[in-house]
Amino acid sequence: MLRRALPFVIFALAAPAAVAQVTVVDVENRSYSCRDLSATGDGKLSFVDLQGRPVTLACTEIAEITWPRETGRSATSLLRVEFTDGDLWTGEISEATEAGVRLKSPDLGIVEARFENLDRIVFPGGAGMIPADPADDQHDVVFKRNKDTDRGGIVKLDAQALTIHSELFQRDESIPLAEIAAIQFSRLQDPPAEGDRLLAILSGHRGSRLIGLLKQVSKTQVVVETLYGETHTVPVGAVASLHFKNGRV
Repeated sequence: MLRRALPFVIFALAAPAAVAQVTVVDVENRSYSCRDLSATGDGKLSFVDLQGRPVTLACTEIAEITWPRETGRSATSLLRVEFTDGDLWTGEISEATEAGVRLKSPDLGIVEARFENLDRIVFPGGAGMIPADPADDQHDVVFKRNKDTDRGGIVKLDAQALTIHSELFQRDESIPLAEIAAIQFSRLQDPPAEGDRLLAILSGHRGSRLIGLLKQVSKTQVVVETLYGETHTVPVGAVASLHFKNGRV
């Protein structure tokens, strides 16, 4: 029995692993299954299709690029960090920083969000507790799970609690994160303008989104410079898709 099974075992070990296919769809709805995908910020995308033919397309001619989905933690258990320019990060709070908060994101890795760029943070299960029109241009607003609110200025946000200088009590108040449904940030400045540049929209498998200039695509990573001028390097295993704005789409 063992002697008969041996050739099968050897064959299984020698068989090459399946290569994950990337799909490119152009604006004429032509679809390409490909490998060796690359772009270097020159406005063109190059790849080799599954027949071994090299193909180069202008990014303005591309409707969508999709990567295979990988299994992992559900995005519903992660908080959502929403930015004024339309970016969205999912993850967990790691620690406070001088200008904002550092997060651990399954899509983006360890990233820092500056308070001045934030629109809101929504904690898991907290979306339904935000009023229809929560905007307050002068104050940050904390929406609690017990339906109370507090207004003022965010002082610190870390993995345990939020510290806000309360407008009502005129002192710093510490609120445990477990009590918070969402945080709405005051709009102290306008979001950066998109202009008429060709912009990439990167979507991660766990719900994150980056909008900006596509700087690089390779076998291992995608690099995007956001409208805030911050550069993010995202492993291809975390990327669900790329779309483009202001081209022919």
